[in-house]
Amino acid sequence: MVMDNKLDLQKKTQIFVDGFLNMDILGQSFNCPYWSNKMKNGRVVLRGFLDGKGDSKSIKHQLENLILPEINKDQILSNPLLFYKFAKKNRIGIDCSGFVYRILDFLISRGFVKRRINKITGVFKDGIRKTNASALTSNEFNVKVNTAGKVQFADMIRFNGGQHIALIIDKSADILTYVHSSKQLSEKYGVHKASIRITDPSKGLEFQIWQEKTGKGDNFGQKYFRPEIGDGIFRLKAFP
Repeated sequence: MVMDNKLDLQKKTQIFVDGFLNMDILGQSFNCPYWSNKMKNGRVVLRGFLDGKGDSKSIKHQLENLILPEINKDQILSNPLLFYKFAKKNRIGIDCSGFVYRILDFLISRGFVKRRINKITGVFKDGIRKTNASALTSNEFNVKVNTAGKVQFADMIRFNGGQHIALIIDKSADILTYVHSSKQLSEKYGVHKASIRITDPSKGLEFQIWQEKTGKGDNFGQKYFRPEIGDGIFRLKAFP
């Protein structure tokens, strides 16, 4: 398999992610909502559309098909709060691990690997529905990146002891941009971008300046990035 030029691949990945960031729903743009199946004692007790792991086109089409017959569809489409309530009521969206898994799958399918793998199941054999944030960042599949200066495109950030995950989508001289899907952790709902300003590239992310806030206005990194319980930056061993 021949990998695209790395710069071209990054641009294509941005376009792929934009399908979740700017979802055209009947002429109105929304970022993809958040949904995570509800679990109890290790079993799913409330299941969402495609288990909260769907691709952007399927999620978009499902939302449009459900909104179209609604009498108050114009109100739903003109008010983001009503739209996200509608999506939640119908259990439609994507969770954090499903979103990152989709990006990793996109990259692997385009040759962003060091060995002969053309599908993500060549790494995560259990598939998208049985792969969570903790598994995506496990030592079995990853190497840990210890300093902000060594972070690369497609590295993953593990939060909250492996309960949440984001992916680095861009890196400039002093800014890291990551994407994730969040419900209550962040002030922004669903799929969105956020950034970290690098002030000391020789240190970990906990020493940098996080621009994102939590839903309660706290600093996102200080609240949820906790290296003492295993959080950090992770890079798939299969990636260049």
